[in-house]
Amino acid sequence: MGDLTKDFSRWELQCRCGCGLFVESDEFLELLQGLRDYMGVPIFPTCGTRCAKHNGELPGASPNSLHLEGRAADIFADGISGCDLYGHADEFLVAHFNDRGGLAYYPHRGHVHIDSRHTRWRDPNRG
Repeated sequence: MGDLTKDFSRWELQCRCGCGLFVESDEFLELLQGLRDYMGVPIFPTCGTRCAKHNGELPGASPNSLHLEGRAADIFADGISGCDLYGHADEFLVAHFNDRGGLAYYPHRGHVHIDSRHTRWRDPNRG
């Protein structure tokens, strides 16, 4: 049980550096819960909100990352490959989010980045 949505809690989506920062985006929470409901399996965030300091310490992180606004998460699902999770997330965004939102697949970690940007974006290097 979550305290933000039916299945997601603040502690899952707060900054992982230990500062406890959490930026709430109702639109992103609706997207994340919608994807979980669509797939019918638990989804686990490995990274949600990031503070500017933590974001700056991550190699390759954009200085304009939507993680800074609480509008992005890196996720995985037990028993589902990152590649398959990416495919399910893409289907969900097309069908239920007006084909908006961003996706990237990180094969070295098996995680997927998903965000609630207002345009369609797929990382050509990772998706």
